[in-house]
Amino acid sequence: MKRVVKKIILTSALLVCGCLGFMFVKIYNNQDAILFMAVPLSQDYKFSSKHEFEEIYLDGKDGGKIHALHYKTKEKPKGLVLYYHGRGSNLAGYWSEFTDDFIERGYDLLIMDYRSFGKSRGKLTQSYLLSDAINVYKYAAEQYKPADIILYGRSLGTSIATYVASKHKVKMLILEAPYTSISDLAPGQFPFLPKSLVSSLVKYPLKTYEWIQSVKTPIHIFHGTKDKLIPYSNSVKLHSLAKNRTEVELTTIDEGTHNTLMHHNEYQNKLDFLLK
Repeated sequence: MKRVVKKIILTSALLVCGCLGFMFVKIYNNQDAILFMAVPLSQDYKFSSKHEFEEIYLDGKDGGKIHALHYKTKEKPKGLVLYYHGRGSNLAGYWSEFTDDFIERGYDLLIMDYRSFGKSRGKLTQSYLLSDAINVYKYAAEQYKPADIILYGRSLGTSIATYVASKHKVKMLILEAPYTSISDLAPGQFPFLPKSLVSSLVKYPLKTYEWIQSVKTPIHIFHGTKDKLIPYSNSVKLHSLAKNRTEVELTTIDEGTHNTLMHHNEYQNKLDFLLK
């Protein structure tokens, strides 16, 4: 009888380990799709907008090709907003809806698609993602003074914008719904799996908490208290890490969720002030 019980226990343990192993492999191999949710476009796709714009192509490492749109105001611009967008969609979809927020406030807007998004192509790694972001900044700095460039990161793009700000001087860094790191967020997406093991599988740790401590430019953070994708506590921690190193302000949007901050007066009024 004892042998039977031991055999059942051993078999069960092997099955559990096998299932966990399968889950870990699946998570590791599919995390690009889970994290980025990128939507590609054909290279002959024709963009349209009520605003004047130019399509930009920049070369990246390992043969990468980065596509961006450079929107311009009709009058002399106050400066440039360099926008690093969140996950999902592309410049022809969801991220095209935010041009008015900046153009109508008197700023030119430069927004890139990451590799595998839209018309951008190339192997996607954290190193390439960050180097591409720097290349787009360098393109911007050839046409605008650093003191006239505002970096704006939203969701996924907040860590990327923070990394660029940690390397280059700009007028301001604005973060909408930032996170401390992907390694911190990942376990929350898989609460039934061991936290340490899930964190160890992350290919894109994107350590905002580390880079924000090297930012010397003023920082403004927006975050909603009802954000279920990236909890508000992430911004509280980032604010605490940055406050002794640079000027930093956190605008808390009561009842704000991950994708609704722009619908709140607190957000619009503060953006008016920041971009005045």
